[in-house]
Amino acid sequence: MGGEVQTNREYAMREVLIDGYNLIRKSERLSEQERRGGLEVGRTALVRALSAYRAATGDQVTAVFDGDEGIGTVTGARRQEGISVIFSRPPESADDVLVAHILKRHGKKAVLVVSSDRKILDAARRHRVAGMKSDEFEAEMAHRIAEGPQRKRTRPGQDAGPDAEEVAYWEKMFREGKRMFEEGPE
Repeated sequence: MGGEVQTNREYAMREVLIDGYNLIRKSERLSEQERRGGLEVGRTALVRALSAYRAATGDQVTAVFDGDEGIGTVTGARRQEGISVIFSRPPESADDVLVAHILKRHGKKAVLVVSSDRKILDAARRHRVAGMKSDEFEAEMAHRIAEGPQRKRTRPGQDAGPDAEEVAYWEKMFREGKRMFEEGPE
């Protein structure tokens, strides 16, 4: 279900649907953040990492979380650092929300579903949507962040130089350093 990490030249932007708590708990770094600071710290660390990933790839990223897992009345959708964040509305689970999103994207090639949950990956396969296990995506995410923003294609021998998005990405990386994965909110 996973795939090889592509270089920027062959990479096409896509919509990425993330099983939020699944990815946090499959990641040593993110799960440690959650253990030390609670659910909100874990979610914040994930959103920061996804934001850096989005800046590097241009992908549209949506993270889905259960809305009743100890976070009070937080439900619905919002944007954080350029990432769409959706909380399920009880009694619906994050898995139910993800499956509904998968159904709406049946057969679309530019969609990736990230979860290690068999139910989610099976739904993606049934609806001909790409699926990737959380640990594989974390490795791809780290690779893309390290690679930096995609460069705009130019004619051979011509360097377009950095665009505003790339400059903003690197300013953020230098300002925040390695904190994308290692720290919770300040």
